[in-house]
Amino acid sequence: MSSSSSNDEQDVKDVQITLVDCFVSNDDENDREKMTTETRRNARESIMELENARFDALRKDNQFVLVEIFKGKEALSEHKSEPHYKNWNKNVESLMSKPRAKRSYTPVFPTNEDWNRVNTPLQIDENGQQIEVLEGSGTSVACHVTITVHKKDCAAFEKISIENAISSKLEEDGGCLRFDIFKRIFSEADENDENDSAEEYLFAEVFRDSQAQTFHAQTQHSQNWKTKVEPMMAKARTWIQFDQVVFPTDDTMWADGDACEEACEMAW
Repeated sequence: MSSSSSNDEQDVKDVQITLVDCFVSNDDENDREKMTTETRRNARESIMELENARFDALRKDNQFVLVEIFKGKEALSEHKSEPHYKNWNKNVESLMSKPRAKRSYTPVFPTNEDWNRVNTPLQIDENGQQIEVLEGSGTSVACHVTITVHKKDCAAFEKISIENAISSKLEEDGGCLRFDIFKRIFSEADENDENDSAEEYLFAEVFRDSQAQTFHAQTQHSQNWKTKVEPMMAKARTWIQFDQVVFPTDDTMWADGDACEEACEMAW
């Protein structure tokens, strides 16, 4: 093996995928607006961190879900020492109706190697500053689908689901902006009998608009996926349809990096 290939492998870090659930008061619109502003500011600064791959923020009613993807445990630890994170933490603590909770995942699609080579595309002006995008200028819609699969079926489930994700990216006329697949990592506190016999997956799906999402559900590849994987499910799948994409505010920032596009084309 060449030294350059060896160096490339050494540079691949274990991607850290964390979903953070934050709940604000459901009765106070001002709290929700402040949470939106503070979270958007934190996300905008977080994607500037060198080892950040994505930092998305979504809202359903009074629940905010942060999707944080960092390249390695060290990068995640460094993120928590950044001034913008500390400011966010300080400014939103009083808004929380209960302690925030986190869920950890490992990547299925794109792969760990692909996540190591991508970052959120930035809109930069001639002075090297991020271009501010007006709230409400994007039309994208997002949903998270949670699927529990019998362990004996996981390999087949992942293969079929990756094929569906690739078809969604390549066959829907640009309507599918993201189709990321994560596998849940349970902590000891979360372990139960169900975890012994099944694995939990999360599909993070983003579409250009509601019409594109409806079209996706009606495609042949989506219907085929459903037929093939339903017998593999340990229980009925659940999903959350978000009311608002808090960040990114620019829909072009949902784009895959070059590595993810190459992965789709090679697999196809």
